[in-house]
Amino acid sequence: MRAENVADVGTVAFRASQLPAELVACCIGVNMTARTTPGATASVKSSRHGRMSAHWNRAFAVLLGLSLTTAALSIVVVQQIESTFVAATDEVSRETASYDRIVSALTRESAAAHLVLDVGSPMIAGFLAADEAVGVAMADALATYDEQPELDFVSTARSQWDTAYISVRELAGDADAADAFAADTSPRGDIAHGELAQKTDAISVTAQALDQVSRRALEEHLDDARATKTKLLILLGAIFALSVGATVMYARRMARDVVRPIRTLWESADRFGAGQFDHRVELHNDDEIGELAERFNVMADTIASTHLHLRVQAHHDALTSLVNRAGFMERLDAAVDPTDPEAGSVSVMFIDLDDFKHVNDDLGHAAGDELLRQVADRLRGAARSTDVVCRLGGDEFAILIGSPAGRAVDVADRILRVLEQPFTVHGALIRIGASIGIASQRTAADSGDYLLRAADVAMYAAKGQGKHRWQYFNAHVHGPIVDIASSILGDLETSDRDPSHTG
Repeated sequence: MRAENVADVGTVAFRASQLPAELVACCIGVNMTARTTPGATASVKSSRHGRMSAHWNRAFAVLLGLSLTTAALSIVVVQQIESTFVAATDEVSRETASYDRIVSALTRESAAAHLVLDVGSPMIAGFLAADEAVGVAMADALATYDEQPELDFVSTARSQWDTAYISVRELAGDADAADAFAADTSPRGDIAHGELAQKTDAISVTAQALDQVSRRALEEHLDDARATKTKLLILLGAIFALSVGATVMYARRMARDVVRPIRTLWESADRFGAGQFDHRVELHNDDEIGELAERFNVMADTIASTHLHLRVQAHHDALTSLVNRAGFMERLDAAVDPTDPEAGSVSVMFIDLDDFKHVNDDLGHAAGDELLRQVADRLRGAARSTDVVCRLGGDEFAILIGSPAGRAVDVADRILRVLEQPFTVHGALIRIGASIGIASQRTAADSGDYLLRAADVAMYAAKGQGKHRWQYFNAHVHGPIVDIASSILGDLETSDRDPSHTG
């Protein structure tokens, strides 16, 4: 516990020292009741209960929805891009294979046709096989290409092919005519070879145009696929950005509505645990954390009130409600401490009732207790509001007076006068006196223990002079006695601390 908090609590305890302990406890109970009003807070708690949970459940539902949407759209984008490029790859493969078959078949047929023209009937079978292969390749191309420009080029190439090989097909249909044409050495053979080569080249040009159209169509498909991919990626990026924005927003909301309040509660708990019993949480959240803060404050009120009540009890005498020895010594040590800015010249008054033992013996301890309570009331009335009145134990009392010795003497005279008045205890009239010893602080070295012992020695000197009087401590006369008592008490304390000391 921090020193300033101890001083604050001690001040409260000191101010409460002039009140009966029952009244202090009553005040504490009223404070606790005023802080906690179950009837007034029940409706508030029920209205706030579950608000934070519902709010963050909605927030996490939004984030989950965005995450699922992002994941689903990512799958769609990947599948769409994959299917587009797979389709393009398949189309390229089919059309390339079809084009290669046409070109290859045309090449073989062209070579076979030239052989028929040069050799004759022995080459007819090879030509017919090559011619049939070209026809199959042309039919397959019509089934493979799906764009109209491509189909138009296939049809054109087929017509050119039909026209280019009519004469060769006629020779292939008549073996004798083929042999005669091959055996003919006139220029007619060279002319036939030249025409066939021109028509074959024309078919090749048409096939190349088909290939170019097919590639352009494929590029257009790929451009469309890229555009679709870009749109899907933009949409995916927008949803991702929305997810990130929502996450950042809810993270900031969480930091504001959850993390910071929890940190505030944490810091408040640390401060309260460090002894700052007057600290309270300043949170006004309209949710469970706000309710927790209120419960923390109610708990803090209860603990602080209980701490004050226990401290009052620990520093007060249960019989008379005066400050007890522990509380008195704490106040006395603080008053004579040279480092305390409030320290100054103080006086200690030690009071012992004269012949109190006869009251207990003649009337009983119950009567003795009642007499002590009445004596405490009169001592409290005779002392000033700034003085600390204490019951040291038994029939011994003490008063701490924060003023010069002259005023302590005035207080002692008033005490003797009020105690001269008879007491009525259980129907019996009792007269009792008191012997008083007074010791004042002379130097900063005078400790609280020293002053109390000095006042005790002066009190015994008063008794020795005839009782019911006060005696001021004389350092020259009574000082050696105090020194001897201090030495004896010091030896006793040393033996208590050292288990090996056998006395």
